[in-house]
Amino acid sequence: MSKPLGRLEAALADGPLGAGLQQIALLVSSLLLALAVGGITQLGLSWILSPSWAASLGLMAVLAGAFWSLASRRQED
Repeated sequence: MSKPLGRLEAALADGPLGAGLQQIALLVSSLLLALAVGGITQLGLSWILSPSWAASLGLMAVLAGAFWSLASRRQED
């Protein structure tokens, strides 16, 4: 996933956008890429395992990510 983002970063560096807008563009594009890959993975798992299994795995992944995010924030404080 880093190869397309690397090409985008190089193209943005040559473009007319400022550094702040380049960072925002990279952030949005990486989020969209992650959502697309996650969605395709979710659809693939639901097709292979059945919808209930894939939905459960997706829900567990989201909850685990939220848990680790909250845990890391508490650790920083």
